[in-house]
Amino acid sequence: MKRETIILNVFLGLGVIALAVWMIMWGQEDKFLGAQYVEVRDTIEVYDSRELMWYRTPDPDDPEDTIGYWVERAAMPADPDAEDVVLEPADLDRFAPVRTWEIQRGVSRDRADEEEVVFSLSRTIGLWFAAICTLFVFSFLYRDNPFYKFAEALVVGVSAAYSMVVAYWTMVIPNLIGKLLPGVVQAAFIPEHDQPVYWPHIGVLILSILLLWRLSPVGGWVARWPLAFIIGTTAGFRLIAHLESDFAIQIQATILPLIVRDDGGFNFWMSVRHLTIMLGVMAGLTYFFFSIEHKGFVGKTARVGIWVLMITFGAGFAYTVMGRITLLTNRIEYLFDDWLWLIG
Repeated sequence: MKRETIILNVFLGLGVIALAVWMIMWGQEDKFLGAQYVEVRDTIEVYDSRELMWYRTPDPDDPEDTIGYWVERAAMPADPDAEDVVLEPADLDRFAPVRTWEIQRGVSRDRADEEEVVFSLSRTIGLWFAAICTLFVFSFLYRDNPFYKFAEALVVGVSAAYSMVVAYWTMVIPNLIGKLLPGVVQAAFIPEHDQPVYWPHIGVLILSILLLWRLSPVGGWVARWPLAFIIGTTAGFRLIAHLESDFAIQIQATILPLIVRDDGGFNFWMSVRHLTIMLGVMAGLTYFFFSIEHKGFVGKTARVGIWVLMITFGAGFAYTVMGRITLLTNRIEYLFDDWLWLIG
C-alpha cells in the first residue's frame, strides 16, 4: 500500500473515531450532534379548482389591502368583478382538500425544549449529508481521491437533474402542455390550472420535437433549425440588453460635470471624483488606440491607461477572491457551528 493511501486512511479513521466520541459526549435523546429543529408556523389547504376558487376582495377595514377566501364555482355570477357582487365564503367542511402544506421554519437548538418545536429528521439527514460532502470536497486539498470524485459527480448529476425537473414543472407542464391541453393538466397535474387553449403553442411543440431529433441516428440535421431559432432569438434579445447595460449606460455614467456645485457652493471632492473618472476612461481608451504610435504624450497617456487597467483588474480579482473566501468561511462556520456545535 502506498504511503499516501496509508496517511489518508489514518486521518480518515481518526476523524471517524473523533466524531463518534464527540457524538457520544453529546448524545441525549434527540439532542445529538447536528440535530435540526423546526416549528410549524401555519397550515395551508389547497382545494380542487373545479369546485372552489380563491377569491380576493378589498378589506373593509383597510381599503388599500385585500382579503382572500375560497368560494364555490357553482355560485359564481356571470360578472364576479361587478361592484354590487358579494361572494360568500364556501363551507369548507363539505369539500376535501387535494393538498395540505405545512409552513415550517428552522429554529436554533437552544429552543429544542419548547413545546411547539419538534425534531426534524429530514433536515438533520440533509445537514449530515451536506457536511460529509463538504469534507469530501475538502479532501482534494490533499490529492485527487474517490471521495472527491464522488462529490464532484454528485454535484454535476444533482444539478442537471434538478434543472431538468424544474424546467419540466415550470415550463413544459404549465407553458406547453398546459396551453394545448389545459384540461389534462388540470385533472392530472395542477388542479388550480385554469387557462384557455392557446393553439399557437403548436409551433413551440413542433420546434421541441425537431430539437430532440438530434438523438435520432438519421436526420440529425433537422435539429439545426430549432437550434438556429433559439440562438438567433436569444442573441437578438441579449444584444439589446447588452447595448443598454454595457454600452449606453457606461457612456452615460462617464459623461459627468467636471465642476460640481452643491447647494450653491463648489463641491471639491465630487469634482475631483468626476475628473478622475474622465481621465481614467480617456487614458484607458488611448491604450487601445493603435492608429497613432505610442510615443511622446500619447505613449505616456497609454502608460497611464495600463495602470488604470491593472488597478481595475486587480480590484476585480480581489473582489472575486474575497467572495470565494467568504464562501469558505461560511462552509467552515457550517461545519463547526451547525454540525459540530463547537461555536455559537
